[in-house]
Amino acid sequence: MLRAANVPAALGSICGGAIRGALLMTVDGSLLGSAGEGMEGVADKGLGAIASSVWDDMARADNGTTEETLQVLLLDFEGGKMAITTATERHLVCAYGGTDVAPGDMRSKLLALRQALEHDLGRIDAR
Repeated sequence: MLRAANVPAALGSICGGAIRGALLMTVDGSLLGSAGEGMEGVADKGLGAIASSVWDDMARADNGTTEETLQVLLLDFEGGKMAITTATERHLVCAYGGTDVAPGDMRSKLLALRQALEHDLGRIDAR
């Protein structure tokens, strides 16, 4: 089972190179854990709230118009890039990095992190 003390280490496993940090949050934006150096000018708590809001907006925009569901949302900002995906029905994971991070690298590392977290977080969701 995933212990709270192990969350930063799990998130930190994808940090390095161009990926500067990772967050675990609830779908309503409550920050559960973070790792990495942080995004300049934005607190992790605020970044989590922004990420969950954007994810929710994009998921709602689909509104069942396609057969596929949103897997990973990649965002390109002036100061860097961010990727967001679900870990479970009630949890999101997010990675962010500089402008030089390769989107495919960010996506693959984020999906690997999701796979590592989803079993334990799914057990929490089931309660």
